[in-house]
Amino acid sequence: MYLYNSFAIIAVVKSSVNPYRYAEEVFGDHFTGRQEELKTLISRLESGINVSLIAPRRTGKTSLIAEATRRLEARKPKAAIARINAMLCVSLADLAGALAEAAYQSAGRGYSSRGIADFIKRLRVSPTVTLDAKGNPTFSFEPRLCASDARRSFESVFEIMSEVANRRVATIVLDEFQHVLSLGEEVSGFFKALADRYPKVGLVLAGSDRHMMESLIAEKTAPLYGMTEPIYLGPIPSPDMVRFVVTRAAQSSKSMDEESANYIVSLAGPLPNDIQRLAFEAWTLAEGPIDKLVVNLGMKRASVHEYSLFEQRLSDLSVNQRRVLQALVIRPETEPCSSEFVHRSGVANASSVLNGLRVLEASQIIRRREGAWVVDNPFLRFALAPARFEVEFSTTISAKPAVKRKT
Repeated sequence: MYLYNSFAIIAVVKSSVNPYRYAEEVFGDHFTGRQEELKTLISRLESGINVSLIAPRRTGKTSLIAEATRRLEARKPKAAIARINAMLCVSLADLAGALAEAAYQSAGRGYSSRGIADFIKRLRVSPTVTLDAKGNPTFSFEPRLCASDARRSFESVFEIMSEVANRRVATIVLDEFQHVLSLGEEVSGFFKALADRYPKVGLVLAGSDRHMMESLIAEKTAPLYGMTEPIYLGPIPSPDMVRFVVTRAAQSSKSMDEESANYIVSLAGPLPNDIQRLAFEAWTLAEGPIDKLVVNLGMKRASVHEYSLFEQRLSDLSVNQRRVLQALVIRPETEPCSSEFVHRSGVANASSVLNGLRVLEASQIIRRREGAWVVDNPFLRFALAPARFEVEFSTTISAKPAVKRKT
């Protein structure tokens, strides 16, 4: 398409790159919805108010943090946001190293050797520093770092960030925070004490396990009780996701109408990561406009990959656990101990159901959503009951009305 004016001819070229992203944090043009949550999070970070952000995986929790970080870092003075993923830290040494590295990067001390040396002097426990080819440092501590030394290292980071907070927004973000429980019962208490001692430093504790997060922050006996303002994320409203899917396609070399976008959202929703994944597969397979037939092919393609990821966990299930799973694939259940569900799942009694639910939840195959037990991964649902979906697919794309049989 060409736009003409009296001075120039400007060619508008649509991108041939897939416009959808999944399985990674998204920001900028790829970020959608969550405008109210984004405003809330940014305002709290600007004010140094501690926040706990709780949402299931694939809901967009990390993307919300990334977009808030991007916007705050684009301002002047640039905010200092030290972000780490606690799930990647399997020891106190890992956590101390990740915090030190994040603080160094966000505090803007540069990449010169002198800058690193000055930074190390501020740390109460000296790390080993490794530089990559570009001069970026990695900080590591003695693998058997004791709890007291870990706390001293954490405090060094808070102290540095507190000094930065005198000039600009300074926040420490710990994603998947519930994993610190595996590093020692005292670790969460360290952060409570340091947050109290350095109130200028904002703290964001994000987690995907609601039960574990609430045991840390919401219960009256919790070590971090009353320290944070909780923000809970649910699914993005379907109309918002439909508009996003259509708009992203329009900006690419392949088009999609609203009906097909609605179909994608109905099949893969309500989690935004899953919706973008199905849209990604459909866009990849489409040779022209993205229609429902291509969406169905994308659903099948994604399900094959998803099953391979869960195959080992599924093979480890007992017969009764598989029966409970199959019953939930067919229909979510609000009363799993009812005689109706026990009969529908084909197990001996309610105790067998409860055992199955416990194992399936621990394996991250099912979870509770809006009061019901569900297999919330749409691609795994399809892989486990393809025949059921084949009926839905054929009904959806058929142009002829179904013929009712006489009884």
